[in-house]
Amino acid sequence: MYMMYYILYFILITLSCALGAVIGLGGGTLLRPMFDAIAFHSIYNISFLISFAVVVMSVFSTGKKMKGGADVNLKTAILLSLGSVIGGLAGNRVFEHLRGTFTSETEVQLIQTIFTTIILILAIYFSSSERFRYNLKATALFPFLGGLLGFIAVLLGLGGGILVMPVLKVLFSMDTKKAAVLSIIVVFFSHLVNIISLTVSMGFSTFDTTFMPVIVIGGALGGICGAAVSKRVTSETVAKLFNMTIVGLVALNLYNMATFIFW
Repeated sequence: MYMMYYILYFILITLSCALGAVIGLGGGTLLRPMFDAIAFHSIYNISFLISFAVVVMSVFSTGKKMKGGADVNLKTAILLSLGSVIGGLAGNRVFEHLRGTFTSETEVQLIQTIFTTIILILAIYFSSSERFRYNLKATALFPFLGGLLGFIAVLLGLGGGILVMPVLKVLFSMDTKKAAVLSIIVVFFSHLVNIISLTVSMGFSTFDTTFMPVIVIGGALGGICGAAVSKRVTSETVAKLFNMTIVGLVALNLYNMATFIFW
């Protein structure tokens, strides 16, 4: 029984992390609705395992991209990441309160899925329209912006990529490929905060650590493969992949919403 889930998780994590590394979503936004649909683990285990996979993916993907000469604005990355750490901690506290307010995990997952679907639709709208392009220079605002992104990402279990990518394209006028690299760095910190918060509040032994080898290997392999693919595709291709992925995620989240309501 477990072996089937080991294989399924490995495939999903490897493919999702590879695609996430290319388009800047990180993998968490892709994996959460899939794991919700599989419904094998609790909401806490899903959050923990996904975050671990994305942290591993981010290290391998970013390392390989930077070694290959990827253009990264480290100042922007650091300021956004610092903000996302603080926002992520706040998002985790609100999530814990929300979890304690409702009687079942399904209700929490339904709320997360509804807001995630709305964010996905807004992401594809703002990312696709050239009317929404600015060049934000006020660096003092970067940590606050990162904090807002980190808060929403951890609260909804998104990981941040789906929020960071549109923000970088709209507010900083970055092309999709450059934004994807920076997004993965910010995503790394938001997921790292989530792991630490969950471990401190619940204890490491609470989680299903038997899946860790699958998580680590799948995340590393996905990150390496994603970085290799990213090096060979154009920014236009990345943008198309991003939009196609968002459409697929909207459909999957709508399916999950129907499942939570009617089953």
